[in-house]
Amino acid sequence: QTSGGRWVKKPIPGNSTVVDIVETHHCVFLATAHDGIYCINGRSLSPVPGTRGLPISTVFVTRAGELLIGCDGRGVWQYDPQRGVLSPKVFYSYNIDFSKSKVSRFIEDRQGNIWIGLMQKGVFLDTRVQTPFGYIGYRLGTRNVIGSNCVTACMIDSRGHFWIGTDKDGIYHLD
Repeated sequence: QTSGGRWVKKPIPGNSTVVDIVETHHCVFLATAHDGIYCINGRSLSPVPGTRGLPISTVFVTRAGELLIGCDGRGVWQYDPQRGVLSPKVFYSYNIDFSKSKVSRFIEDRQGNIWIGLMQKGVFLDTRVQTPFGYIGYRLGTRNVIGSNCVTACMIDSRGHFWIGTDKDGIYHLD
């Protein structure tokens, strides 16, 4: 018990592994590793059409209300809860093929840019505002400063510093 409340188990279909939980004004989205995404609204639990079978690794809600879905080997998808539409998120980069990317994390900076951590490929920036940064990873050869490029975590701290956690290669930060 915490603060006088009690924990109540809410079963999910398939008994899948929960990988992420995010809230929008629409509902609480519960992402599972292989059984898709569910919308929890009050006591009801309803599946998000088309997400079952996606190998989901993370989900993120942008300030604009867009639900981004990061997959393990299937790139990035987006879901529009207002229209109920799921579609692949298209990024234009000659450095990497997003359709096969393993997405580990999304973050949004103060300008609304979306930073995407990628396993074995580095970090990609989907810009809303012009910036000199676009991508850092294995395709840049000697200009790569993220060691193994296996990005497992990322965040922007209160001072605006960007932090990257890696798979067995330490932590990096960008001022």
